Amino acid sequence: MKLHNLIFSLSAFTCLLNPSTVLSLENTRGFIEYQSKTLSNTDGAERLGSDWSSETLQQIYGQAGFDFTVLENKIQFETFFRQTKSALLEETDGVLTNQFFPQQIVARDVFKMQHTKTNNDLKNDIIVHRMTYSWGDDEVAFTAGRMFIQYGEGHTINPINPFNHSANQSNVYGISQANDGVRIILKKDTNLKLHLYFLGDKSFTDYDEEITRTVFLRGDWKKSNQTHINYTLGEDQKRHKYGVEIKHSFGKGIGFLQLVRFSQQIDKQEANSEGLFHSLAGYELDLTPIWTIRLELGKFQKDKINPIAGQTNYLPFESFIALNNLFRLNDKITTELNLVNDTSSKALFYKLSNSYSLNNYSEVRVFASGLSSEPNDDSDYISQNFIPAELGLALRSKF
Repeated sequence: MKLHNLIFSLSAFTCLLNPSTVLSLENTRGFIEYQSKTLSNTDGAERLGSDWSSETLQQIYGQAGFDFTVLENKIQFETFFRQTKSALLEETDGVLTNQFFPQQIVARDVFKMQHTKTNNDLKNDIIVHRMTYSWGDDEVAFTAGRMFIQYGEGHTINPINPFNHSANQSNVYGISQANDGVRIILKKDTNLKLHLYFLGDKSFTDYDEEITRTVFLRGDWKKSNQTHINYTLGEDQKRHKYGVEIKHSFGKGIGFLQLVRFSQQIDKQEANSEGLFHSLAGYELDLTPIWTIRLELGKFQKDKINPIAGQTNYLPFESFIALNNLFRLNDKITTELNLVNDTSSKALFYKLSNSYSLNNYSEVRVFASGLSSEPNDDSDYISQNFIPAELGLALRSKF
């Protein structure tokens, strides 16, 4: 018998004697949330032809997943599910605007592992949200499949990370965007990790045979105990993208700055394909043991020919100043009050949320959001008119 056949036979025999050394299920997790809310249209949207004034929307959404190891290799699996019921679905042919966040669950989609069915006022979505195989040691980590890519400090926008949305202003939370591809992390130096992303996307071209590639490098540099730097460079969605984020920690807070450049679209080298520049500066401070405040000033340029802001940001604001307040009143009650002002259109968005923890596994939340001041009457700000006011109740259970 050849040596490699002998080794394989001995390994298989060992697995039969002790299956737990081969397969180990761990970290089962998930949540489910029910929301019921009333939506109110803005005067501006009705003037622009949106023919509804007030509707109700009920939604159940959540995710469930687990991890398991096979011969010390890790596999992660999660499913996202959502059921939405509203008369608005009939009026919009099953497509709600991007303000009903999140709209795009998979940011870079090759496999299209999802099922969507709309029947009059009812819509069901089931999506394989994460399915990854991972292997690694002290110097290299490798992940392949559908994954989450999470980094960056921005709450209102987070342009340093084009692979995940900024959901802080939404009343739906806990959902990351997924991406199909391969990630390699080189971590021989404990202070500098290099993340290499090789991703693909068919949704960028409406799922024709072409796969739009992403080749991206992120440097994750711990310069000192107080200063952390992310820098990025690569090609993504037919643009060259590069940027830097610098974060510095203080005694009771952090300050950060992001500068990001998107080139004009590589396959459209003409005058109407624009290069885009995004910037964000922020400061977060624990004012008291129960009150954390965050100030953000930013600019997220939109391509006037092919807008992309709705894919990654909840609000269609280009230049803004945001003030976020988080109050942890006690172990059970948390209150959030956010204000975002578009400095060009003068639109002012508010979000108020109050959560009460029933126990370790469930909470109830009441929330309200919308525009307290509508945008100027200018064609550049039309999309801001379609941000509805929301008033609702949510019940979440974790398992």
